[in-house]
Amino acid sequence: MTHDEYAALVSRLELMAATKPQAYRLRVGALAALGYAYALGIMLLLATALILIVWGAFETHVGVLVVKLALPVLALLAALGRALWVKLAPPQGRELRRSEAPTLFAEIDTVARAARAPLPHHVIVTEELNASVSQVPRLGIFGWQRNYLALGLPLLVALTPEQFRAVLAHEFGHLSGAHGRFGIWIYRVRGTWAQIEDAIHHRRSSLGALLVNRFVEWYEPYFRAYSFVLARRHELEADQTSAQVTSARAAAMALAAIALRASYKNEIVWPSITARIADEPTPPRAAFAGYVQRMPAELPLQTAVEWLTAGLRIESGVDDPHPALAARLQALGELPLDEAALSAMAEHLARPIEQEATAGAHYLGALASSIATELDDSWRGKISASWKDRHRHLTHARNGLRELKVRAAESPLTPNEQFQLADWTEDLQGSAAALPLVKALVASNENHASGLYMLGRMLLAAHDDAGIAYLERAMQVDPSSGGPASSLIAAHLQQVGRGQESIAYRTRSEAFIAEEAAAQAERRSVAKHDRLAAAELEEPVLERLREQLAQYPKVGVAWLARKVTFHAPDKPFYVLGISQSAAWWRFVSEGSSTYLAKKLAEELELPPGTLIVVFDQKRKWLRRALKKVARSEIYRRLR
Repeated sequence: MTHDEYAALVSRLELMAATKPQAYRLRVGALAALGYAYALGIMLLLATALILIVWGAFETHVGVLVVKLALPVLALLAALGRALWVKLAPPQGRELRRSEAPTLFAEIDTVARAARAPLPHHVIVTEELNASVSQVPRLGIFGWQRNYLALGLPLLVALTPEQFRAVLAHEFGHLSGAHGRFGIWIYRVRGTWAQIEDAIHHRRSSLGALLVNRFVEWYEPYFRAYSFVLARRHELEADQTSAQVTSARAAAMALAAIALRASYKNEIVWPSITARIADEPTPPRAAFAGYVQRMPAELPLQTAVEWLTAGLRIESGVDDPHPALAARLQALGELPLDEAALSAMAEHLARPIEQEATAGAHYLGALASSIATELDDSWRGKISASWKDRHRHLTHARNGLRELKVRAAESPLTPNEQFQLADWTEDLQGSAAALPLVKALVASNENHASGLYMLGRMLLAAHDDAGIAYLERAMQVDPSSGGPASSLIAAHLQQVGRGQESIAYRTRSEAFIAEEAAAQAERRSVAKHDRLAAAELEEPVLERLREQLAQYPKVGVAWLARKVTFHAPDKPFYVLGISQSAAWWRFVSEGSSTYLAKKLAEELELPPGTLIVVFDQKRKWLRRALKKVARSEIYRRLR
């Protein structure tokens, strides 16, 4: 199913869900039940086959053959059984006890009662600018859920108590009535089929693929669309619960406040923290705590208006079940209809919240600072490795940038050096400093694909439609950029309210991703039905490879060929077959073959996209196939 077809299906289902909500829920439930029924039917079929195989063994006394037949059936049966037992991991965070935060728990009790929702078994504080509820079944498919309420500390300090109460009511709206039980069941069904596909893929089970693939091709996109629309309706219904418990105005202001504070975090606060990576090799202490303290700060009014305008311009898509901000405010009857109303909303939300007046201070008191310190330690532990990697990269970029500037003062830089200069400048000084450099590069080298892509990306990040033309040009010059370039354009068009135009680019991006996946699948292995052809590598490359192979005493004979591929044919996939130099009568274990293949892959200078196969008793067919390819033998050890 293409992206266009999926989007059209979602659109039809949204209409059905709005006009016939009960009938729609029944359809979703029936589709989910069909998924379980098919999986259980396959297991029953496999169990029956296993019983017949064992019975046949007793009747015919051919034990070895029975084992060969029974093992793949038993393995697939076990994999399906594990897949049906979907485990949902509980959310991670700092758990709160009722005695620590009695004011918060009293509010939770009050709001849960007003929303007619069960109380959470666990309340945790997280690092996110978000809140969520989840249900984790203790008995897998048999349920017996535990309810978790996750509250982000940045969210608590970015909202007023009234706004936070509206958020709480929204979250409990997901647990009220049948929302929670039905939603978690639907989520488990999606998880079940994801695990079944994963199990079959990793086991490379042809029997599993035969039994499952055709059904999944039909079932997965339909069930994804049906469950997506259900999740979106649940979001809107939870908003209505929030409005009933507080007020439509409070619910709307909470949604808008979260959107504004998210922009503030992404555009100002977080970049100020990551800017320190270049000079500090490890995450600084109190960086997360400092980020939390800055969340209730005053926002520049004009900036707040721009952020809110941009947020309201975004249309609901088919990738995120959360409706767009404008759709949610409209459903609440609180969408600002003119510029004056929008400015008034932005002005109200841009005002600073005094630290003692935030929801965090109101509900947690002094505990908020203590939790911020605890989460700061946790945050630094999580990002330490990636922070160090980025610091090393920026140190290298700084040294390289210094060298390029010296070289540029002596003689003109090549186009690739100009691109590197712009790239490192962006890393160290930001897009504003790099933009003139990449513009100059593209002006003098109109077919520089990387420069075109970089310029288009930067312009779209600045909400400049001119970036689309540069990305289009990049795709013409380098078709391999089609996937990421199309994805960037689609995201930009979605953000500026041109969702209909984005569909074509989203479809192109998905087609590119599908082609890449197919190309990767072709290159994972070599099968008996694959065609092999001459490698057609230049003699200096082959001579260098022979010299390297001669350094390994265990390499007796080497054959090199190219697998004929249908996807991305411009990227050759080579097969290097190795016959070990052991005596004919000496047993060569599968483990020693695997070890030699791994060692050669790590140490040889091979053409990109080369699979190394060291022959053992199971790979004789591949050795025969390689021998048939003209000029495939590239090395033979002299005895």
